[in-house]
Amino acid sequence: MNGATFVVAMRLEGWAFGGDVFRCGVGPRRAARRTRRWLHETRPAAVVNVGICGGMHPDLGVGELVLVDGWAGGPDADAGLLDELGAHLTRGGLPFSTGAALTVKLPLIRPVDKERGFQRSGAAVCEMEGLALAEVCGDAGVPFAALRAVSDDRNTVLRRPPRMATSLTRSLVALRRAGAVLRP
Repeated sequence: MNGATFVVAMRLEGWAFGGDVFRCGVGPRRAARRTRRWLHETRPAAVVNVGICGGMHPDLGVGELVLVDGWAGGPDADAGLLDELGAHLTRGGLPFSTGAALTVKLPLIRPVDKERGFQRSGAAVCEMEGLALAEVCGDAGVPFAALRAVSDDRNTVLRRPPRMATSLTRSLVALRRAGAVLRP
């Protein structure tokens, strides 16, 4: 990707994606604070947030990639950056869908919570840092987009590992494949 810097929330996401990434930390406040400081110091050409998410759209399954085109109640992703990401994923033979994200302060654990989030927002996925990162990058004039891998679908009760090991592994493998296609 031409000049894009990749940002993850968790070390595990960075490990799966591979290569050099900036770790913003988990949650909207921490992500905004650390990214604002980092943007001021480094001034990247573009920022792409990669990580795992919960699937809220009924058609999304574990391990599927979603290009986030905007955030419920927030800005849209940079159209040019989305096009570039989509082109790279397509050339790399990786299927993906496109949809909005709902940023939440805490994970949506129960299927009913994901269904309610989908009904209220229309967002395909839920995640914890995207909106904060989109706003911080927007304030700095830095193009921003996000790519998420579904770690728990709409019908899954989110549990801690080892119960979620299989689905978490599938989402991390999807991030690894995406990283192989998107990293320089």
